[in-house]
Amino acid sequence: MPQQEYPEFFILTAVTIVIAVLLVGFIVTIFLLYQRKKLVQEKQVQSMRAAFEKELLQTKLEIQEDVLKNISMEIHDNIGQIMLLTNVNISILQTMPLPDGAPELIKETKLMLSKATEDISQLSRSLNSDRITEIGVFAAITHELKLMSQKGLFQSAIINQNHIDGKSLPKETQLLLFRMFQEMCNNIIKHAKATLVTISVEENESGLQLSVKDNGIGFEFNPAAGEQSAFNGVGLRSLQSRVNLFRGSIHIDSILHEGTTISIFIPAAGTGL
Repeated sequence: MPQQEYPEFFILTAVTIVIAVLLVGFIVTIFLLYQRKKLVQEKQVQSMRAAFEKELLQTKLEIQEDVLKNISMEIHDNIGQIMLLTNVNISILQTMPLPDGAPELIKETKLMLSKATEDISQLSRSLNSDRITEIGVFAAITHELKLMSQKGLFQSAIINQNHIDGKSLPKETQLLLFRMFQEMCNNIIKHAKATLVTISVEENESGLQLSVKDNGIGFEFNPAAGEQSAFNGVGLRSLQSRVNLFRGSIHIDSILHEGTTISIFIPAAGTGL
């Protein structure tokens, strides 16, 4: 059918095709815009959820620090004072006439009381967040590790060639690191059966890294499966959530019967350097 004989038909066909193409293009465009808007909304929801969870965790940690600080002050002001007065009373008792064997028993009791007083004082300092940031988180970690070693829980080794104390870190980051270290040590004591714990602190242009290594029994860990058995309820999620607050990262390397190494990296942006 020649175009010259039926020009209206060909024009109508062409117009129909153009309209069909435009309609399809319009539908595709609307669909793509909808999908893009949907993705943007999903990202916004995820971002809001992440921000909410971060804020919730931060609030919990702040409440925890306030509670620990109050406990620290209560131990220092009340229990410490009572034990001090008890020690004074024992000293007075030593000046009085006593039956045979009593002086030696009183002397031994006084030594035990002095040791308990010192332990309570150390506990009070480890709970007090102001004390941690005052001396620096890595200095506090070093001190805590030495105390555990002195109590016979395990031997310790500290590798900190640059003698970094951690004071350059923001206060919140220091407290998070110290509480994470306490959690890791708690799990080492309960589960690892380690005889040696080594901590190392390294610094470079990209940030700081704290590594805690033990020579305990180790465990099988599959990050993809989210296994948490070695953390006794604390789990990798808890540690990871805290690390996320200062935009850091955590790496766990464990070998059965050889031990576990947990490395926490703090990027320079989160160190205040």
